[in-house]
Amino acid sequence: MLSKLRSQTKFWMWIVAGAFMLTIVFAWGMDYSGAGSNPILGKINGHKIMIQEYQAALQSNYSIQREQMGGRELDDAFIEFIQEQTWQQMISQILIGQEITRLGLSATDEEILFVLSNDPPLDLRQIKEFQTDGIFDMQKYQAAMQNPAFREFWLSIESYMRGFLPQQKLEHLVSASVIVTDAEAREAYRYRNEKVTVQFVSFTPITHPDTTITVSDGEIRSYYNGHSEEFEEPAKVDMNYVLLYKQPSDRDMTEIRNTLQSLRDQLESGADFATLARQYTDDPGAQDGDLGWVSRGNMVQSFDDATFTLEMGEVSEAVKTQFGWHIIKVDSIRSAGTDEEERKVNHILINEEPSPATLDSLQNLLYELQLNVEEEDFTTAARRLGLEVQQTGPVTQGGFIPGIGFEKKASQFAFANRLGAVSNVMEYSSAYYILQVRDRIEAGVAPIKDVREGIRDDLLFEKTLTALKAMSIEVAERMRQDPDRFSAIAEAESLQVVDTGSFTRNDYVTGVGRDPAFIAEAFATPLGSVGEPVRGRDGWYILKVTEHIDVEAEGLQTLIEAEKERLLRTRMQNAFNEWLQGLRNRAKIVDNRSKLLY
Repeated sequence: MLSKLRSQTKFWMWIVAGAFMLTIVFAWGMDYSGAGSNPILGKINGHKIMIQEYQAALQSNYSIQREQMGGRELDDAFIEFIQEQTWQQMISQILIGQEITRLGLSATDEEILFVLSNDPPLDLRQIKEFQTDGIFDMQKYQAAMQNPAFREFWLSIESYMRGFLPQQKLEHLVSASVIVTDAEAREAYRYRNEKVTVQFVSFTPITHPDTTITVSDGEIRSYYNGHSEEFEEPAKVDMNYVLLYKQPSDRDMTEIRNTLQSLRDQLESGADFATLARQYTDDPGAQDGDLGWVSRGNMVQSFDDATFTLEMGEVSEAVKTQFGWHIIKVDSIRSAGTDEEERKVNHILINEEPSPATLDSLQNLLYELQLNVEEEDFTTAARRLGLEVQQTGPVTQGGFIPGIGFEKKASQFAFANRLGAVSNVMEYSSAYYILQVRDRIEAGVAPIKDVREGIRDDLLFEKTLTALKAMSIEVAERMRQDPDRFSAIAEAESLQVVDTGSFTRNDYVTGVGRDPAFIAEAFATPLGSVGEPVRGRDGWYILKVTEHIDVEAEGLQTLIEAEKERLLRTRMQNAFNEWLQGLRNRAKIVDNRSKLLY
């Protein structure tokens, strides 16, 4: 248990320094001179955020994310997301800290001890070492509190609580007026849990195509001229690009195979598995190779198949999975049930990655292209080097770039440079690339030739639905007069009856999806009745409610109380978020990131 709690200490120190109370310590008076190598990154109501402050919080968030992703490196898009998230967290926590200071809120040692002793936070209750059969065990928890061996762990918790409790007090002050009545809770519970089952028939352009309906060019032009705001488009840029993926070369693959064979030979000769794993493995979660006990089906298929064909002490051939190449050894085998067994497994993971020399050669090829386009056409220069030139097609600023993705630096280059400009060699997680601005399209109303077919389809759809409305009304009237003959009338009209099965207001409905109009009509129609035709996203529907499962039942009050608590927490959080947004709207925020970081 001691080692387990020690491992938890790092987690809680991350919470203190990182994600949950990201910079509350900075909001309570920490300041820097702003001189030298630590310039001011921003100001929040005059409170300075120094660049080192931001970078420390950012590195903490990076560490948390890498740990959650099993040690894998973060791609450029995720890094950019974390950068923005960290900045926004800092703003929020500084504003919260300023309000806490203004209101004189604090956490005394006695308050911290009382809360930790009597009402520990949910995250503490969820630590497995404090649970028995998956349920929080106060005796285990309090025993750990009294154990001096866990002093480092509890110091990190105390630091967390010293920031958490004042913020909790502030949240209670902000949301003190929020209430939830029993009637509101009952209605919310009913809304989320009430179910219906319906049968329906549909009248859609797919089920009832009508080739006699047409749309004229005049109608298309009239709609275009009368709805020009629908066809407003932002500025776009079209680009040429050459992209080289970071893939291992034939030479790299030969080296990987040689490494795997060498490892296997050494292990067959009696080398220590853990020693070789610490030297070679690319698995950050098992640096000594130990994966512990595994059951069949715990691992990906190829790894699983190899593991459960090995004898105890046997070393596998190289096994390929989506994670790379594995050398596997089974240390022990034990029974895990009547027909099951578990195996204690070690592995060495070798990633299938390009070597530094291969990456250099890919970059150098693009550097050569960059130099050559100063004297010849981009496409000609690329082809002479054996490189394929592709086009992105028109893309918007900050939007998705086909072949490249959401790459901020690529978008910035495209919209900041002249026609024909060629970028430097750029990089993202899995490739290197180079761009050329091929064409520019100014913002404005899209020409009618580009939207003609879309308008034609929309008008044709609406005309078809108008014709189908009359048909659905006539059929619905007969069904409403004699609901018991719903299926018979449908069959006579060659209509397919679909049975949805039971669903709530938030469920996906068989044959329809999440269509708000359809779902609203289903819950508004009395049991056994047929409703008026309802216009959904795809056409007209006639519904018959065959089952209505209400939520009234014995023990409902207990459920209502839980719903009341859930609704109260949601409203309190919403109230706090609205209050915080108000703080942000009124705050004087200076953001120097674009000048100092990008």
